[in-house]
Amino acid sequence: MNPQHWEEHIAAGNVPHAILLAGNRGTGKKAFARRLATRYLGLTGETALTNCPYYTETADYAVENVRNISRAVNLQAYGRGRRCVVFFDAHNLTAQAQNALLKSLEEPPDDTLFLLTGNEAGLLPTVRSRCMTLRFGAKPVA
Repeated sequence: MNPQHWEEHIAAGNVPHAILLAGNRGTGKKAFARRLATRYLGLTGETALTNCPYYTETADYAVENVRNISRAVNLQAYGRGRRCVVFFDAHNLTAQAQNALLKSLEEPPDDTLFLLTGNEAGLLPTVRSRCMTLRFGAKPVA
């Protein structure tokens, strides 16, 4: 899937439950994850995610953090529509943390989008296999 066509996919309800935005640093993965989350949640504006209770982003790689996020997402499942969770630099998650995330990726709550950014090589094959992968290349040289 081409990253430019996501608005059409979101409008059509054709979004996978987990997407891995893979590539090297400086390729725009984090900015794209935030734009995608904003659109998925039906928000507008650059600061829309700042106070949104249905959006979580983290770069905390501890297993307990992943467990807490997974519990919170499952509790929210009955209260509202769409939710989005972003794990920045997910390749830094420990194997234990990735395994804790795996349960949510295998049985995702309805209307929840998980976005993971980072390098594919640092993720367990079981995590990678449950995500659709969008690969980001290097930015053009000016």
